[in-house]
Amino acid sequence: AAGIGDALATWFEARACSRSGATTMAGGKCTQAALALAELCYNTLLEEGEKAMLAAEQHVVTPALERE
Repeated sequence: AAGIGDALATWFEARACSRSGATTMAGGKCTQAALALAELCYNTLLEEGEKAMLAAEQHVVTPALERE
């Protein structure tokens, strides 16, 4: 659950860094690809996160768990 919460926050952090013009750890700027990936992860978690958590708790592999 903690990992899902952290992953959800990544989209907001990435968007804030992009808007502010912050520098990455490597000294570059946030790319559109990085923003798109962060948003895709956020949307996937909203759509499948609860089902994936239930599957993990039951020790079964489901399509929702595979997407996470």
